[in-house]
Amino acid sequence: MQFNISGTTMQTVSIDLQAGETIYSQRNVMGWMTDTIQMNTHTGGGLFKALKRSISGGGMFVVDYTATGPARIAFAARFP
Repeated sequence: MQFNISGTTMQTVSIDLQAGETIYSQRNVMGWMTDTIQMNTHTGGGLFKALKRSISGGGMFVVDYTATGPARIAFAARFP
């Protein structure tokens, strides 16, 4: 896994993954990805943990991105 942070006001982090590597994130932060990544959305530990995240300002769901081959994914903020 290699990563690169670029930008000044609107920073992005792009991550190079090898086959089988997985990254977890909250929803609405992925900017772009290659077609060798599979997405899976889940509650991240059950209903209680999802509600706890939701009440504290996060999202109910967690997204995991798994590379099926050499892949690149980028995450960016929604606002500067």
